[in-house]
Amino acid sequence: MGKTLLAALALGASCAASAVTIDFELLNTGSNPGNLYAAQGVLFSYGAVTSGLNLGDTVVLPAMTQAIYGFKGALAWSPDTVGYAPGTDDLLMAFSTPVTSVSLLTDRYSPESAEPVQLAALDDNFKVIALATALDDGTTFAANFMSVSSATPFRYALFVATREQEGIDDLSYTPVPEPFTLVLGLGGLALAARRRRR
Repeated sequence: MGKTLLAALALGASCAASAVTIDFELLNTGSNPGNLYAAQGVLFSYGAVTSGLNLGDTVVLPAMTQAIYGFKGALAWSPDTVGYAPGTDDLLMAFSTPVTSVSLLTDRYSPESAEPVQLAALDDNFKVIALATALDDGTTFAANFMSVSSATPFRYALFVATREQEGIDDLSYTPVPEPFTLVLGLGGLALAARRRRR
């Protein structure tokens, strides 16, 4: 009985989605296809979206270019490449599966004037449902880490470089578990409960 319960609990725990992390090492210097990381569940596009987002705002997307730029150098965190949008454009991430959280590190270029950057979680209508704001002049993990999360799963995240070009590294996101995986885990727990009653 104890082994069955432990097995069912392990199965249920395995149903939790694990985070996906992209370190951007597949990027070449310059422009790269926006679907380069499609197998990992994300597409990248860039465009001049806006500056100064607020929680509850609805983002109006201009014509977006499906691409992401790469830069290799010392401003990356792991090991040597960051992703970015050209100029002061903003980077839109579209996830193939809804996610509950997104985090990233801004580049560690120094010296740099302190300019605001934002990371926003967007619902299907591009309404800002979670928002993080930071300054882009950090050179430590704590100063460069940005994260948004929501109890309501979302498919879009927007990195806003408000006044100057800014790179990102170590993008991490947590997909919502597929319904089949949840059903399988719940079935395992039900089986354990049934066996325990016997």
